[in-house]
Amino acid sequence: MQTRYQYGTLTLRKRKIGPDVWQWRYMEEGRRKSVLIGTTERLPNKAAAIRAVESRRLRLNADNPQTPFRTTTVGALIDRYLAEELERVRHDTQVSYNAFLNKWIRPKVGDVRLTEIKSIPVEAWLTRVPRSPQTRGHIRSMFDILFQCAMRWELRDRNPISLVRQSTLRKNIPRVLTPKEFKALLKELTGLTRRWFLSQAVWVCVRAS
Repeated sequence: MQTRYQYGTLTLRKRKIGPDVWQWRYMEEGRRKSVLIGTTERLPNKAAAIRAVESRRLRLNADNPQTPFRTTTVGALIDRYLAEELERVRHDTQVSYNAFLNKWIRPKVGDVRLTEIKSIPVEAWLTRVPRSPQTRGHIRSMFDILFQCAMRWELRDRNPISLVRQSTLRKNIPRVLTPKEFKALLKELTGLTRRWFLSQAVWVCVRAS
């Protein structure tokens, strides 16, 4: 177990052909190593490169007792989750998780420190997300999974999302078609759309029986 927290060294590497690249150097098991983080086209300044390397630094210092006392952002937590945990779920679930993380959570709080995430502000933000209660519930669940990982990796000692309330119930009661309306709608459908519609109708009937 290493005793010193490793930040590594981030430098801009010039190239004769193509855009310059950011290079991160660090020590691992007594050996010097380096990795290319990205080009200046994707990471136009050092601040962006530092954010990109943060999740790698977290993994490098995973066993270091000083890690919980360092500044860790939600964005770095997301990157580590994507690198280490996402493959554990099914492919279709991976697609959904990526959307919740990169479309909603990262843009909102990606640069915010884990210690600054509070239950009530998150709850208030979720009520303003322009999506259905069910989708907002999924976003809240994804946020909760992130902080469960943060606790397992000893980056936080509590999960503020566990106290966030978010109803997944519909606000409006769905309108039920009459048999006549159902037949009229069925006549307008063809091919795969018609077969899909019929399969869903059968599934609803079976579930209700």
